[in-house]
Amino acid sequence: MLRTDFSGDRAWEKLCTACTAPVGEFRAFLSCVNDRRFDGLTVDQLVARARHGREHLFAFVADRTAMTQSDHPVLVVDLNREPGRTFRVIPSKLGSSKFR
Repeated sequence: MLRTDFSGDRAWEKLCTACTAPVGEFRAFLSCVNDRRFDGLTVDQLVARARHGREHLFAFVADRTAMTQSDHPVLVVDLNREPGRTFRVIPSKLGSSKFR
């Protein structure tokens, strides 16, 4: 999960914990990337950068909405089938078999 909003470290830590916590038998295996070089990164910029690698199908983004809303809806960016298509998912559903 890529952090693009740096307005609060406590919110970031809470979001990382929520996204990596097991939910029943499922768990989202993701790394939390905390690098200020990505501050304010847009979806278009992310898709352009991802075209060079092609190793990920989706990117998970901790943007201002994910960091500030009570249910912390993470922005999911399609990098494969429809690059740039987005939707949101709450942390407890990241590891769900229905999400894949």
